[in-house]
Amino acid sequence: MLPTIWVPSRGRAGHSPTIKRMVKEGLVPNVVVPADEAEAYAEADPTVRVHPLLVQGIGLTRAWILEKNRRDGEQRFWMIDDDISNIAHRPDFAARRYYQSTWTTSLSDMTGRVPLEGNVALAGPVPRQYGYTKMVTEERDRRVGFCVLVRTDGPWNYWPFLHEDTDITLQVLTNGWSTRLFYDWGFNTGVMSTTEGGCQPDYLRGAGTSHGIALHDKWERTHPGLVSLVRNRLGSTVTRVDWKRFRT
Repeated sequence: MLPTIWVPSRGRAGHSPTIKRMVKEGLVPNVVVPADEAEAYAEADPTVRVHPLLVQGIGLTRAWILEKNRRDGEQRFWMIDDDISNIAHRPDFAARRYYQSTWTTSLSDMTGRVPLEGNVALAGPVPRQYGYTKMVTEERDRRVGFCVLVRTDGPWNYWPFLHEDTDITLQVLTNGWSTRLFYDWGFNTGVMSTTEGGCQPDYLRGAGTSHGIALHDKWERTHPGLVSLVRNRLGSTVTRVDWKRFRT
């Protein structure tokens, strides 16, 4: 049986590719949205469970989802972005080709590969553009984002800003737990901040940069040099994590 599925969303009532594909497959995701958008989401997709929130921002939304699952006694759950257009499988690494699959098949397979008796706190597939050239099934202790199997029984919480996926991964790893990034499962998603809805308004007002600086400052106090600030090819200030620190 699959763990519960949670999809934080904003500004995409009726046109979230993630929700549309799940509904088509007969899955019933829990969709968490701003309170003033709850009615629009419920009308657009009547079969999903809509949870209205008064809090704003992706970090606070993810934090609410994590805490609710803890209160409900769930050991783990899937946290999935609302703009994933497809999920695919790569059974033949030599061919470096992904084949279209379903949410049910992919989530079932990845859940089954993460035993609860282990110390894996976060697990999930890779964005396909980063997975084609890898010749391994999975990597340990890397950042896992966009589509994540989250355990609830450890000392981690989502912080209330952007870059929350990076931050919770660092919390997991610095507390001695582990992550799994699966390269035989890949997904396609929109380029960050380029599609209407979601976090686009936050990035357009510059929060991506300011929150990245805040992430750097937070980790610099306890783990100097772990998170650095660099300029990307577009001239934006972004974070870079020294993931090699966690490799054994």
